[in-house]
Amino acid sequence: MLKVSKLADYGVMIVLKFAQNPERLYSATELISMTGLNLPTVRKIVKLLSISGILLARRGADGGYALAKHIGFISVLDVVESIDGQLAFTECCAQSFKSCSVGNCQMGSYWHAINKKVRATLSEFAIEDLIKKPYNDKEIMQHG
Repeated sequence: MLKVSKLADYGVMIVLKFAQNPERLYSATELISMTGLNLPTVRKIVKLLSISGILLARRGADGGYALAKHIGFISVLDVVESIDGQLAFTECCAQSFKSCSVGNCQMGSYWHAINKKVRATLSEFAIEDLIKKPYNDKEIMQHG
């Protein structure tokens, strides 16, 4: 089964919390209270989101975390890849992939095309869109 990691799911949830009040600075303690996650998990997620440029970390007594860019320019793909790394359905779709162990692989080009479409779809979902209009199952099926 292909799935997004729990940590990436939590990362999207945290970014959605930030998006509800995008100008605000949040402490790790506030994020714990808002999400129900534990401190080590929140720290790991905000660190990864900061490294990728989605969040800004401010130190000091008045410190905390804030969005680094407008929520219209942050996609679900950005958040997922900040946490999990590059989305790759198979090993041959990863950037670090060098050569296939199967001598006459006939699936590589298909997996690349599928991987490209999934990445494009996830990149179409901006955090701003998710905040403004929650999707239902019927809309999701019509989205693509």
